[in-house]
Amino acid sequence: MSDMLGHIAEFVARIWEADTRIRDGSSLGESELERNGRRTVAWIFGSTIFILVVGMLFFAWR
Repeated sequence: MSDMLGHIAEFVARIWEADTRIRDGSSLGESELERNGRRTVAWIFGSTIFILVVGMLFFAWR
């Protein structure tokens, strides 16, 4: 079970890193405020998905 969680965490980290690189490269004309706002929304969305996955694993294990 912990091996599977490790793989999921690694997969999510790779997606997050690739997304950050793409967004940083494509946002040359944006202000810092717009960039920070987008990152905040992405962080909240990612955290929500993480909480849902952990909750599903908890109920599946229970």
